[in-house]
Amino acid sequence: MGWVTFTGAVAKCDIVIAARDCQGTSRTAGEGIPIRLVVYPEAYHGFDVPTFKTPADVSGYHLEYNQSASDQSFDELRQFLHTTVGSHQ
Repeated sequence: MGWVTFTGAVAKCDIVIAARDCQGTSRTAGEGIPIRLVVYPEAYHGFDVPTFKTPADVSGYHLEYNQSASDQSFDELRQFLHTTVGSHQ
């Protein structure tokens, strides 16, 4: 079984996917597996979903769009893909 590259973006204030539970994943990067985890402080679950520009609480979960974190996460993803896959023009 082969390894795959991975980039992850998690919100510091997310209770659905807790950042503290994901932070250990970057430790395997020293094994040659491209792994990058970025934690966005001040961001909640749904930080990249414009529908939540008006924050909502659904089934006990706070959902809130964060323009800055969303922009940064897409920039990180583009950079990760450029580094691991390359660019085709």
